[in-house]
Amino acid sequence: MTISRRRLIVASILAGVSLIISKLIGFLKINPSFASNNMLSADRKRKQCRNSISRVISVHSDKATRWDSSTYPFIDSIDQDIVEDMLNKGIKALTEEKSVESAWRCIFESYKDDDVIAIKPNFVDLHKEFKDNLVVSPSVINAILKGLIEILNVSPNNIAVYDCTSIIPDSYRKRIKYPVRFVEPYGSSLLRKISYKVMGNPLPEADFDYEIKMSHDIKDKNGKKVKCYLPQVVTTADHIINIPVLKSHQFILASGALKNHYGTVRFSDGKLTPEYLHPPLIHESIADINSHPQLREKTRLVVMDGLFGRIKKKGGPPDRWIIYNNENPNRLFLSMNPVALDSVTAYCIKKEIQARNGKYFADDYLRISSERRIGTYEMPDESGEFKSIDFRHYDIE
Repeated sequence: MTISRRRLIVASILAGVSLIISKLIGFLKINPSFASNNMLSADRKRKQCRNSISRVISVHSDKATRWDSSTYPFIDSIDQDIVEDMLNKGIKALTEEKSVESAWRCIFESYKDDDVIAIKPNFVDLHKEFKDNLVVSPSVINAILKGLIEILNVSPNNIAVYDCTSIIPDSYRKRIKYPVRFVEPYGSSLLRKISYKVMGNPLPEADFDYEIKMSHDIKDKNGKKVKCYLPQVVTTADHIINIPVLKSHQFILASGALKNHYGTVRFSDGKLTPEYLHPPLIHESIADINSHPQLREKTRLVVMDGLFGRIKKKGGPPDRWIIYNNENPNRLFLSMNPVALDSVTAYCIKKEIQARNGKYFADDYLRISSERRIGTYEMPDESGEFKSIDFRHYDIE
């Protein structure tokens, strides 16, 4: 082949490529939405998720539970399929995504293979085993795990369900459908006690590189100063899901997502329970804990278990709620903003206490947390209308 002929072929090819490029540019000029939809969709989805930050979703189904208020364990009255439907509806509404898969991926947009997810349920009094207490229902944890494992393909071994103040007995573990890791402060069985003694149990222990800076000195009963730390189960995790329960509290208006992290704090003297942080320090202590970057920057989702609810301030089984037609609440509340979610659910608890002519306590911890920019605080007037919080409620069959 002569040089001139080669040049002719190359020139023809270049001309063809140039024509294709010019037509593509012309198409994009005439159809700018094509470029926008296909080249900027990822940015839009990220922005869409960020815009969900002050949104709180409530999902209700009167078929979620069938408890007669006398048969125990009451958690066995929950319909797992309906709870999963409620959660799926909730995360789609929270993210404004059309599919459950895209909603989960929106919430966990920063998730990478082999990331570790720490799940913090409210397990206070779990040792009472569903008789005189109210803890997060296994059905809610199972619904969340289904999304993480079956949609995001998270390995169960990379999921830690933890509480640093409560044991997690076999009666609860056997109700969790997936082989996740359970993290507890000491052995909930003889075998685990031996295992922790021989192999160690580092995850619930304090990580001394991550002190929680408290607004006031924390002291033991003898007046000795005590430092507060985060546990290794949090500091080694990449993402956190917070699962509180719908109930009042003996010192503050409501025990919600923010107060739930009292079960996360580790103390320098080794004390397991958080009495050091009770009144008069409770309101600022809650804000101090949740201000820590390890918690505020890693929390991806808050799901409050409102299938049952309790108004009694010092323990006990669930109550029927006057504001919900003397039924169980049968609700899930979802948000990416713990302060906003706690504001909405604290308002519900306040209304129920008022309906019973009871006394409710202060919500200063919410105001202080909002001032620390942990989230959005709002307590509406009697109309119940939220203006700063994007609150949306859904009923499903």
